[in-house]
Amino acid sequence: MSEENLWGEISVDEKLETPVSILRSQAVTLNKVTKGLLDGRVVQVSKGDSLIYEFRMISPSLGNYSVSILKIAHDMALYPVAVLNEFTGRRAEAHDPESMKEALKTVLQSDEVRRIVRGLVAQAVEPAPAGS
Repeated sequence: MSEENLWGEISVDEKLETPVSILRSQAVTLNKVTKGLLDGRVVQVSKGDSLIYEFRMISPSLGNYSVSILKIAHDMALYPVAVLNEFTGRRAEAHDPESMKEALKTVLQSDEVRRIVRGLVAQAVEPAPAGS
């Protein structure tokens, strides 16, 4: 009995930019632009057939206080991906890595997120009270 390939050509060398890799790169970027005052963390919170990831902003100097900024959800095909702003409840759908980056940019540069970043950074650099 011969092994006949009924699959056709399957490219396993193709490098796809996955939604979660894009989120993780933004977690690293957050740490860099805040000079280590804030960290980003990507947490998988999947349900059913969907892959769901939450992006959390963390302040190590505030006892690892964290706040959820956004969630993304997609199926095994990766795209389209839903991007949910946790502050406004607005949802965007992205059909490829570039449109996902645009949707993330809208959330990450929003007034709500900038206000949280400013507040956490201000508290992180605030000197500790005397005697503590």
